[in-house]
Amino acid sequence: MILLDHVYKSFGGREVLKDMCLHVARGECFVIMGRSGIGKSVTLKHVIGVVYPDKGKVIVDGMDVPNAPRKELSELRKRIGYLFQSGALINWLSVFENVALPLREHKMGSEEEIRDRVMEKLRLVEMEHTADVMPENLSGGMKKRVGLARALVMDPQILLYDEPNAGLDPVMSETINHLIVNVQQKLRVTSIVVTHRLGCAFTVGDRIGLLDSGRIIEEGTPDEIRNSVNPLVRRFVQGVID
Repeated sequence: MILLDHVYKSFGGREVLKDMCLHVARGECFVIMGRSGIGKSVTLKHVIGVVYPDKGKVIVDGMDVPNAPRKELSELRKRIGYLFQSGALINWLSVFENVALPLREHKMGSEEEIRDRVMEKLRLVEMEHTADVMPENLSGGMKKRVGLARALVMDPQILLYDEPNAGLDPVMSETINHLIVNVQQKLRVTSIVVTHRLGCAFTVGDRIGLLDSGRIIEEGTPDEIRNSVNPLVRRFVQGVID
């Protein structure tokens, strides 16, 4: 479903991705684990085509993303949901209006149909009781849930999570982790989760890849990563590297 094939990307002379290879199967939840500022979010931006590689291929659901016509790329993005680190809610719109925004932008359905879809997604993340609440009155974890409802409202085939635990306490982080698992089990979307938190990686991932020096240095199931003999992977798993 998602392929990055020997991707290189530099910004201002700094090489962020170097021979990056990534293969994500349809229906799989793949976790990219690594330190902050190492290129995890840049990888997601390649998938949605807001950043193009200097060299290498990016193929999403059969589409050559860097070379896709603008209209086709726009259609692909409709099939991708993106959960931002902060939730990225619009402060002057209610929870309901935030989640409804993509449907209205793309003129997808009548107001009654939009309301049904919005409430369905809010129920999925257990936030239907906040439909009329403004973002300023939500906690960090609640904002993440609403952001996820908005990412889901177009019924995407692909979900991208950018540090879903960022800024959350351990209890809320665990809640978000289990919500991601629940969404994956119910909807069977193809997901990429980027995180530097071990608890998130080991809870939500079907497979995990450790990103370092611009590429995935090792990947495997959670158990395979836990039992890796690679010294760098072991240091990360043991919490020596943040």
